[in-house]
Amino acid sequence: MMLQQLQVLAALDDGRLDILVDKLSTQQRFGRPWARSLRQRVLLVCVALRTNLTFRELAAVFQISKSAAHRVVAAMTPKLAALATGHDRYDRRFAWIVDGTLIPTRDHRAAARSKNYRWSCNAQLLVRHRDLFVVATSAAGPGNRNDPIHYRGSVIEQLCRLHTRVLADGGYPGVRELVTPRFVRTGSSAIAGGDNIDCGGPASST
Repeated sequence: MMLQQLQVLAALDDGRLDILVDKLSTQQRFGRPWARSLRQRVLLVCVALRTNLTFRELAAVFQISKSAAHRVVAAMTPKLAALATGHDRYDRRFAWIVDGTLIPTRDHRAAARSKNYRWSCNAQLLVRHRDLFVVATSAAGPGNRNDPIHYRGSVIEQLCRLHTRVLADGGYPGVRELVTPRFVRTGSSAIAGGDNIDCGGPASST
């Protein structure tokens, strides 16, 4: 796969990718040199974190072995996370986004078969809308339960109650502290829920 296509999967343009590579290139290196360049390793980790591909799928996309993909993700993820330090993650001037994602896992004690027919756990993510900076995470619930079930009682719910502008999709009906969309159909009543946003079609003329 070409480099530009990988950047699309990672949601990184040339400018942002160059900034990451420049910041990571100043760090001291130990051990054997990597077979892949720093730019390719950064792309691999960003694709892994954004798309939730398995290591087997990552290895096929980047044309490396599955063990090499695992080593790159394990080594580069803490370094990328360290670059995010120093931010005021709880700054309420910026809108947040909350959503759930499924993480494949082999531990059947905590996981369950979900809609994609894979054993997975549900992880709730709270990110900043401006730059997708991760504010908080909450995970370990079975993947066959809806997002509000995992949201309730979590640290993310506590943060969202203190914040006034947290966006969510239609998977969080009835959660009052979240701003969720409302799709109004012809002849149907408004959906009860939180502070909903009308995402219906153009208003009809009277």
